[in-house]
Order: sequence, then C-alpha cells, then structure tokens
Amino acid sequence: MRKFLKFLSQRIVIVTFLIFLQIMWFVGMFLKVTSYSQYITAAFKILSILVVIYIMNRSDNPSVKLGWIVVILLFPLFGGLLYLTIGGKQPISYLRRKLEPMIEESVRHLKADPEIEQELKEKDGSTASQIYYLEHQSGFPAYKDSKVDYYPSGEDCFKVMVEELRKAKEYIYLEYFIIEEGIMWNTILDILEEKVKEGVDVRVMYDDVGCIFNLPSHYADFLRKKGIKCIVFNRYIPIFSTVFNNRDHRKILLLMGMLRLPAELILQMNILMKSSVLDTGKTMVCG
Repeated sequence: MRKFLKFLSQRIVIVTFLIFLQIMWFVGMFLKVTSYSQYITAAFKILSILVVIYIMNRSDNPSVKLGWIVVILLFPLFGGLLYLTIGGKQPISYLRRKLEPMIEESVRHLKADPEIEQELKEKDGSTASQIYYLEHQSGFPAYKDSKVDYYPSGEDCFKVMVEELRKAKEYIYLEYFIIEEGIMWNTILDILEEKVKEGVDVRVMYDDVGCIFNLPSHYADFLRKKGIKCIVFNRYIPIFSTVFNNRDHRKILLLMGMLRLPAELILQMNILMKSSVLDTGKTMVCG
C-alpha cells in the first residue's frame, strides 16, 4: 500500500492525471457543441476531408501520412482538428519566433565548400550523393581534415571524459536527455564542483521528461547552489500542450582545454548518466 501511495504521489502521475482531465473536458465540450447542430458536425467532417487531401499532397514520410489518414477516417468528426492541433510537427508560434534568429545565425556559418563537393564526386559518387542529401535535409555541409576518436565501449569513453573534464580551464557545457545519480554522474558532479571553485564556467541542461523518474523536481536548484548554471528543458507541467512532444534527446559534453591550446572536445554517448558503469553494458561510442 505504501509503494502504491508513493507511486500516486510522483510528479509524472499527478501531472499526467491533470492533463488527462483537461483532455476529457475538451472532448466533452467538443461533443456537446457538435450535438447542437448538424451544420457544425458537417463542417468538422468537411474539415477532416480537406485535411486528408492536404496530408496526401505533403512531402512527408508515407508511413506517417498513412497513419494520420487512417486515424482521421476512423474518427472523421474530430480527426481533422486533431491533426491540425498536434500533427503538423511545427513548434508553437512563440517558440518558432525564438528559434528563427538562432537558425538564421547558424546558417551563415554553415557554408558548403565547392572544392570538397567536387572532391567527393571524383572519389565516390554514391557517398557524394548521400552527403548532398544530408546537407540539404539537415543544413549541415561536409568538412574534411576533422579528427574523430573512436571508443569501443562506454567505459573507455568515460575514462577520457573524466580526464578531459579535469583539464578544463575555461568552460564545461553538458546537455543530456537523462541524468541519474550514480557512479558516472556523481564522479562528473564532483569534478564540476571543483571546476566551479576554480572559476570555470560550468553549465548543465537536462530534459525534464527524461529525468522525471531519476531526479527530484528541484534538482536544478540543487545544482545552482553548487555554482553550476542549470536549465531544465521544457518542464512537464499540468497544462495540455503539444509543445511537450518537443524533447531534448541530445547527449553532448563540450569543454575548452588549456588556455594556451584552445581546443574543443565533443563526446557523445547513447547512455551516459546511468547509475552504474556496469549497468550500461557495452556501448559503442565515438567522440
């Protein structure tokens, strides 16, 4: 009984329940409104038909398009409205306006090098075609003469991470979907505390949903008291909104080394912040 009460008191259970109540209220109001007039019901059905036509003409993943068309045809009364609410995969207006200047600033620095493109075409036409596709879909061009270190397991990568964290002199930036207290994170946190005392700019960002079962709700305040600048990405709050589908799945550690040798090291791991190195198993990693 005590475990059940503890489960009910968890933040994710409470917030999800409150959002569920809001959804039920919206559905109830929708059905009530449509029951008043056949014209309103017909208008929503026509809207669903127009949305299906729109989806069919979109250049999107065919499986995604088919899935939405099936849902709308099964529920023609509110299927079209549902798609317009959550199916467009576009961030809400204020978030889009906030991101646009950042994207435009990034584009200025992401210029394709014609010489590299020509070199790729001469060496391997198939690879050049793939890189062309990735560049035009993601906006990131190809580069040459870059250095990548391969680590056959998460344990090997973690050792290097600890070594490089201890060398940091200017800044340490961490961004992760999941952080969980344990061997790996506690080791890193101890180093971050030391670096804060040394005057290093330390910043941490983690996803609220990714950590909702692993960290207390006020963990960001706990880190800030240690001098670490911390932001929780897109907090899970009891308000129904499609913006909650926008999660931060990045797993990045970025730091600056010695002052006389400015160099950036980016390490990415599929599972970084698990409670034990032994629990992670073997993770293939490159940094």
